[in-house]
Amino acid sequence: CEDPTTACFTPNVLTIPVDDTETWQNSDTMEHTVTSDPSGLFDSGFMFENDLFSHTFNQDDKKYDYLDIIGKFRGTIIVGNPTESAAEEDTKPAAEEDTDESDKT
Repeated sequence: CEDPTTACFTPNVLTIPVDDTETWQNSDTMEHTVTSDPSGLFDSGFMFENDLFSHTFNQDDKKYDYLDIIGKFRGTIIVGNPTESAAEEDTKPAAEEDTDESDKT
């Protein structure tokens, strides 16, 4: 992690064209996952050091959030060119949920 207080996915926000395949690599010695949030779109399962996971994003104008198994590290894939207001609206509930979750622990 370049900055473990904000994200361990580098980059943690990425804009890609539709039908692009993204590949994540675990460069850490500890196991991690890449799981869509909400779940159900993609899930890498446990990735050990140097493991790779790929997913093709084939829906235009969408924003996908993903997280690590511990739920602390998050990232976002923006596919195509969704309107900025829609992308911002999608981000706000996730941030509020994160705040609520941290208040519970």
